Amino acid sequence: MNTSFTQKSTHRIPAEFIPESALLKMIENDIRARNGEVTESAVIHQLMLMIKQEQNVILCDIYRQTLEFMIQEHRIAS
Repeated sequence: MNTSFTQKSTHRIPAEFIPESALLKMIENDIRARNGEVTESAVIHQLMLMIKQEQNVILCDIYRQTLEFMIQEHRIAS
């Protein structure tokens, strides 16, 4: 298992950029193509899988920050 995702980055993606990011659009398009609909839970699950499989520390950090944003947004919406 890749443990680098647990490390905190000193570089943060501004939260206002995450909802319109190419990463989230790619994940949403992939989920839509497979399932026909996109849910927050599906996006969160996909990000978790990507973190687990990623070997690149920088990409892992981007996925982790995006996951943290999605979880926070999911809590706010609930």
